[in-house]
Amino acid sequence: MRYVQMLAVVILCVGWSSLGHAWGPTGHQIVGQIADESLNANAKKRVSEILGYSLSTAAPWLDCVKSVNASFQYVIIARYQQPCEPFMPQATSSTVNDFPEVQRMSDYVKRNWTNCQGRPGKGCHEDYHFADVDPLNKRYGEFYGTNTHDIVHAINAALLVLQDKPAPAPFSINDKKEALFLLAHLVGDLHQPLHVGAVYLSAAGKEVHPDEPGMSEEQRKASETAGGNYLQLGGKNVHSIWDQMPGTWPADLRDAIVAKGGAIAKTPGRLDELAALWASETVVESEKVFAGLKFESQNGKIWPATSTVDSYNKLVSDLAQTQIEKGGARLAQLLNMVWP
Repeated sequence: MRYVQMLAVVILCVGWSSLGHAWGPTGHQIVGQIADESLNANAKKRVSEILGYSLSTAAPWLDCVKSVNASFQYVIIARYQQPCEPFMPQATSSTVNDFPEVQRMSDYVKRNWTNCQGRPGKGCHEDYHFADVDPLNKRYGEFYGTNTHDIVHAINAALLVLQDKPAPAPFSINDKKEALFLLAHLVGDLHQPLHVGAVYLSAAGKEVHPDEPGMSEEQRKASETAGGNYLQLGGKNVHSIWDQMPGTWPADLRDAIVAKGGAIAKTPGRLDELAALWASETVVESEKVFAGLKFESQNGKIWPATSTVDSYNKLVSDLAQTQIEKGGARLAQLLNMVWP
């Protein structure tokens, strides 16, 4: 899975998004805005009563949580702080940990730090944001790169809490408000292709299949590209290209995305099976991401890549728009099913 190495290099190359902040705050806010405008009257009332924020405001909360350190203290990092401001208005480094929502963040991290086998030096809760399914599998399932605390299981755990049921192990979700914070963010993550699909490569840059019989655990781990975090295109981490794209969109494009998201048809299926269905769809969409790239031999932990299409950024932007529209519509669908 995403065992982050060369951390200083990665941070310098790609900033906030290298740490798993899917879509960046702008993308998550658009997902939340689509959902805000697509809720039925009952769901809108319940969300307002429980959450106290719009879904658009709430959606970045789970990335703000990543500013909580291993000592369970929130540390302000100025360049990441703007989308977190509603939860700690005008906070300073000396007062930030006094805010109730920051205390909730710290408590959430503490409860979800050692409850599963996470990445070295990271809390279990960071694994809730993703799965790493090889697109060769054509769907989400019990493949290498999935587990009982991946993004699909995390979404289903949050839905159970909203239905007055306990979250299954290993998740610790304190109440419905916390469940809404998780859901508002993770349904967006579920539609970011590099949060569900991941290409696996040999040292020579050739695609390998981690679910192929005979692949050893050592070979699988050596071939992980961590949802594009270990792929570099034009000096940028490929995962970061996806995360940063929504932040470059003009206001009129964002408005158009919100309008189109509100018109997306509902997906047939039971509440408890929708996350897996949508994850399977995202696995297939991730094929487009990797089909547009040619990989070179591994250099350290990084595979340099070149684009095989005229404009890789256009490919990213077009697919990102579609996926964000789906994310917002489907966040609303889940909440409308919980509160019809």
